[in-house]
Amino acid sequence: MTFRTGAPFDDSIIQDNLGLLAFQIMEAASVAGIEKYIDFFADQFEDASGIDATESVDELYDAVNDRYGATSGIADETTSGQAISGGDSGADVKGRAFDDNLGLAWICSQRNPGVSAAAYIGQDFGAGASKKLTKFNVLQSTNSYWRVLSVKVEFSDNGASWTTLETVSLINDSSAHEYALSDHAQSHRYWRLLANAEPGPAGSGWEVMEVQMYFARAGFSLVSNSVEAESNDPSSVKLLLLVDLNGLTITLGSDLVGYVSIDDGANYEPVILKYLGLDGTGRAIYSGSLSPIARADKTVRIKSVVANSKNIFLKAWVAFWKY
Repeated sequence: MTFRTGAPFDDSIIQDNLGLLAFQIMEAASVAGIEKYIDFFADQFEDASGIDATESVDELYDAVNDRYGATSGIADETTSGQAISGGDSGADVKGRAFDDNLGLAWICSQRNPGVSAAAYIGQDFGAGASKKLTKFNVLQSTNSYWRVLSVKVEFSDNGASWTTLETVSLINDSSAHEYALSDHAQSHRYWRLLANAEPGPAGSGWEVMEVQMYFARAGFSLVSNSVEAESNDPSSVKLLLLVDLNGLTITLGSDLVGYVSIDDGANYEPVILKYLGLDGTGRAIYSGSLSPIARADKTVRIKSVVANSKNIFLKAWVAFWKY
C-alpha cells in the first residue's frame, strides 16, 4: 500500500491516509477474521494499471486524487444533436460551427449594432433528450472585428423560452479556448451561446470557426483486470468499495451497483451492497457478498457501475473469495 505524500502538516493528506488505512484494516479483517477468505485482490487506484480499459465504459482516471469518475461527452453535429442559431449569413451556416473543419465557419446573420442579445449558436439534442452541459470550447474568427468577448450560456426545453446559466468572458484571440461551467446540475434539451457584446465596428458580425459542447455522462462502468483463482469454484465472494460521494445521496442497486464474475467476465452476478459507514474523510464504505454460480472458468473479475448522472468517484475496491 502506498500512502499519499505532501508538505508537512497537510491535514487533507493525513486524513486521506487514515481513510485508506481504515479501508486496509477491513481488508485484513476479511482475510484473517471470522470470515477467513482465502484469496483476494485489492486496488486503491494509485495508477490505472489494474483496470481493463477495453471493458470499462466512459471511465476517467484522476491521477491527482487517485480515483475514477465519469468522462465528459462531446456534442457533435453528426452524432449528438442538431445545430441551432439565431440566423446564418449566406452559405456560412450553423452546421459549420460543429463540423471539425477549420476551413469553414459559421457567421451570424446580424450585424453590429444588432448582434448582442440576438446572435447565438448552439445545439438541439432532440425530443426526449436532456443534457447537463459542463464546459464548452470555442474558436473564433481570425479577424478581431468579427469576435464577441462575452456570451451567455443558456438552456431551454422548448427552444423558445431561454434561461441564462452563466455569463462567460471570451478571450480575444483566434485560438481555441475551453471554458468550464460552475453549475452542472441543469439538464435540458437545448443549449446555446448567446452573444452578450457587439463585435468590432458597425457592420461587423460574429464569426465562429468551431464550437464543442461537453456534457456530463449518465455514468460509467469500471472493470478490473482478471485474476486467476484456484482450480475449484469460489464458493463465496465478498466485494468492498470505497466511494467518494461528492456530497450526493445515492440509491444502492440503481445509482451504484457492484458485480462479480468468476469466469473472466463472461457472466457477472450482482452483489447486494450495504452501507458500512464513512472512513473519516467523508468517503463511504460499501460491502456485499454472494455465492456465485459454478462456472467452467475460474477467473475472477469485478465490475462497478455508476448510473443516473451521479457524479461520484470510486476510490478503491477489494474482492475476496474462498473455496
